[in-house]
Amino acid sequence: MPPNGKSDQNRSTRGLPSSYTGREWLYLRRLGVAIAEIRRERGVSQAALAEMCGLSRVHVQNIEGGLINPTVLSIWALAEALQIEVALLYKFNPPAEHEQAKRPVRARKRNQQD
Repeated sequence: MPPNGKSDQNRSTRGLPSSYTGREWLYLRRLGVAIAEIRRERGVSQAALAEMCGLSRVHVQNIEGGLINPTVLSIWALAEALQIEVALLYKFNPPAEHEQAKRPVRARKRNQQD
């Protein structure tokens, strides 16, 4: 059982514990934006980057969207594929102490009924 005492069944559908704060979401979002910006600068699609890293395209999409907490190995693989130092992915301003973000909301499928 994780240190917070919650089982994996209590985890959100995005792989992040529901106990994550708005600041934690901001860190993940900023990491994702950094990856997406570098990928675009290099002219690489999400699908191509995913193939280079051995990840699925959806996994790369979710990392870039800040929807999941990527593993160290995933971050390392992304940096290797983009031919950059891992530290470059973390060169963003951390969220201010008062700064909070709302948790991302999963988009509903178009054919899903209420």
